[in-house]
Amino acid sequence: MIRYEVIHKQKIEYRLQERYQQEIKELEALGFHDLYHTREVAFPFSALFLLWLYPILKMNREVLRIEMPLRYVLLNPLLLNREYDTYAHVFGLGTKFATLFADNTMLITTNYSEARIVKPELKIYHYSLPKLTPLGKVWNAHIDHIADIETKGRETNSDLSIENFEKIMLRDDKALLFGR
Repeated sequence: MIRYEVIHKQKIEYRLQERYQQEIKELEALGFHDLYHTREVAFPFSALFLLWLYPILKMNREVLRIEMPLRYVLLNPLLLNREYDTYAHVFGLGTKFATLFADNTMLITTNYSEARIVKPELKIYHYSLPKLTPLGKVWNAHIDHIADIETKGRETNSDLSIENFEKIMLRDDKALLFGR
C-alpha cells in the first residue's frame, strides 16, 4: 500500500525545485500553480523486497529516501490546474496529468510509456503518449480527453485535495497492475 502526504521541509522543497525546475516552469506556463511537495510512502520493508528497484530509481534521478522500517519514500512536486481541476504529478519517468470527475471517473494522461487502459465500465481512462512527448502536447491531449468525457454528461471534481489525488493514484496503480 502506498500513501501520499504533503511535506513542508525547506531542504527537501529546495532539492525538488532544483531537480524539477524545467518541468515546473513548463507546467506553470500551462496554467498549473499551487506547487506542493509530496511524499510517496511505500509499504514497510519495501527497500528490502524491492532492492532491485533502487538503481532504476536513482538512474531516473528520483529524489528518494529510505526511512524506517526500511521503506522507499519518493519525493515529488505536485501542481494543480484549477481551471481544468487537474493534478500534474512530476517524477523521474515523466509527468502524469490526473483528473477526477464527480462520478469517480478518472482520467490520466502521461508522457512516458505505460499501459493504455480505457475501461468505461470501471470509469478508468488512462492514456500514455510516447516518452519525451512535450508537456504542452500531452496537456492538450488531456484537455481533449476531459472535453470528450464532459460531453457524456460528467463534471470534473473541483476538490483538488491530497486525499482525492491519492485516491486517483491508488486506483490507477490497481488498474495497471491488475487490469481492474
